[in-house]
Amino acid sequence: PIIFNQDEVRKHEEAIAQAYEHRVIIFNRVSDILFGIGIIVSLVAFIVSPNIYNIVVFGIYIALLIGKEVGVSLSKLGTIVKKDTGQPLAGAIIRVFSATMGNEVIHKVTTETGKFYCLIPNGTYIVTIEEKQPDGTYAKVFTSKEFVVEKGTIRGTWGV
Repeated sequence: PIIFNQDEVRKHEEAIAQAYEHRVIIFNRVSDILFGIGIIVSLVAFIVSPNIYNIVVFGIYIALLIGKEVGVSLSKLGTIVKKDTGQPLAGAIIRVFSATMGNEVIHKVTTETGKFYCLIPNGTYIVTIEEKQPDGTYAKVFTSKEFVVEKGTIRGTWGV
C-alpha cells in the first residue's frame, strides 16, 4: 500500500511487545515454581540420605538461590524505553561513538521489546539513540554524556 495508518502499526508493535513480555512473565513464574520444587526435593534428599551427590546438588541450589537474591545478573542486554510511558522502543538505532576519536564504533537495532546487545571494548563512549518516525525515517531522540565501559558491554535501561 502507498498510504498506511502509522497509529495502527504502532498499536501492532506495542501489542507484540506486550505479548512477548507476558510470555516472559509466565516463563519466569514457571521457572520459579520449578526451582522451588527442585530445592525442596534436594533438601529432602539431603536430609534422608546425606551422601556427596545430594550435598553437591543442594549446595548448587543454595548458591543459585543466593545469586538470585543478591541480584547477580548474567544478562548483558540493554533496554531502551520511553521515559513518559515506560514502553519499550522497538526498532530504535543505538549508535556508539568513541569519546576520544569521535567516530562511530558500532550501531545496533533494538528488538520488539526494546532490547539490544552491544559487545564493545572497554573505553569511553557516547551513545545516541534514533527513533523510527511514522514516515520511515529516523530522528535522534537522545544523546548521552561520556561514560566508561568497563565490562565489555553496554547494558542497563536507557530512558529517552
